[in-house]
Amino acid sequence: MQKSSPILGINLGAQKIGFAVLRNSELLRNKVSSFHHRWSEKKLQTLMKAIEKIRVDYGAAAVSLKVPHSSHHTQGLKSLICSLMEFYKSKGILLHMCTIKELKRHSIEEGRKNKKVLVQDMAAKYPDLHIKAKKE
Repeated sequence: MQKSSPILGINLGAQKIGFAVLRNSELLRNKVSSFHHRWSEKKLQTLMKAIEKIRVDYGAAAVSLKVPHSSHHTQGLKSLICSLMEFYKSKGILLHMCTIKELKRHSIEEGRKNKKVLVQDMAAKYPDLHIKAKKE
């Protein structure tokens, strides 16, 4: 069986960003990074470089971005999302965006759709994530 290209998954938060690189459902890398500084152009560039470095290091051909509900978007977060969209479009790299609601709809069986169940299901599938989630 031929291996497909890795996918970089990003979970954007206000001060932390979660990264996961997957190939054929195998977790290759996961990391949570904190970015506590006030929003600035420098912070935007730091985040963009960190995200792109992970993508390039693992040869990810696509990026999946989990964003908070639009009511929780700060100006800085909006700027980061727009910058990522423009950057990956210019590079011809597929960028998929989704919310937690969409993840739950596609990842959890009917009747069990809440964030806690989603976390448990992902931790069961990828034990390394469970260890990191407990530390957070």
